[in-house]
Amino acid sequence: MSIASTMKKDLKQFYEEYIGEKEYSSGLRLQTLKSYKEVFKHFTTTMYEVKTVEDLTTEMMNLFFKRIKTRTRIVGINTPKVGLAHSTIKTYANKLNAFFEWLVIRHNLKQNPLKTIKIPYPEYTDSRALSKEDIQKIITAVSLHPENTLIFKRDTMMLYLLFYCGLRKGELIGLRVIDVDFEKRLLTVRADTSKSKKTRSITINPTLLFHIKEYIQERNKRGLKTPSLIVSSSRDEGLTTHGVKHWVKKLIKTSGVKFHIHRFRHSFACALDQAGSNVSSIQKLMGHSDPKMTQSYLRSRKAEDCRDDIDRLSLM
Repeated sequence: MSIASTMKKDLKQFYEEYIGEKEYSSGLRLQTLKSYKEVFKHFTTTMYEVKTVEDLTTEMMNLFFKRIKTRTRIVGINTPKVGLAHSTIKTYANKLNAFFEWLVIRHNLKQNPLKTIKIPYPEYTDSRALSKEDIQKIITAVSLHPENTLIFKRDTMMLYLLFYCGLRKGELIGLRVIDVDFEKRLLTVRADTSKSKKTRSITINPTLLFHIKEYIQERNKRGLKTPSLIVSSSRDEGLTTHGVKHWVKKLIKTSGVKFHIHRFRHSFACALDQAGSNVSSIQKLMGHSDPKMTQSYLRSRKAEDCRDDIDRLSLM
């Protein structure tokens, strides 16, 4: 398709084609596709002047970043906040860049308008990892408020799965009973549930193995047949995304610890680092394709956490 023919379509029509290719050729997960669509919707809403491919200029992109950095938005209960986080802006740039490159490859766009714009890599100063004390509070909350024996053992196993395996929410929900190899002590995270689209194996920690066995025995005792490892609390089927949201909300209330599933993933990375694992090993266990992403998970390590590492240094 020539540059001239782009006049026949508006930008949204091109984006629909792009997303269609992403869905069927790249095989992206529905959640990932949804995030791409949300970014584009935010872009077109913010940049109402941009209607066609010809409107995609460096000047327009600079204006877009200026607007999202300075615009006041409402978060929570009527709480004003200026601009988006640097990490969110970087995510927006990456997702829009992929679309612009697609347009260039198809000869619908002469040059990627982001090509000459350098988006700084965000520097994280906050701590996303849960402390051991916070994790213990959550585990205690499960022990003190059991719905029944099955759910108590399920919830305990879920917490240890999150801490000892660093699973993403979709990976946790997607686990099947057959993904647990008791003999080899391996947990398989399948490509179709992983964000990286790659299958990986994680050695099962002995404590986690104990809780998986306890839970499986209780499942079998009740005659549950669902192939999903984590069963719903109300029926013989796998726990859903909505079910996980309800689970987290309930534990926040009973434990007093404000958290989300991904914070356990940060805790997993930091615990591995503290135990002496190198970045390459942590990257492999977490299923990252880029070591920079792994490094971003280790930002919760503080200088005082590295005191023992310094003390072990010697010239002898």
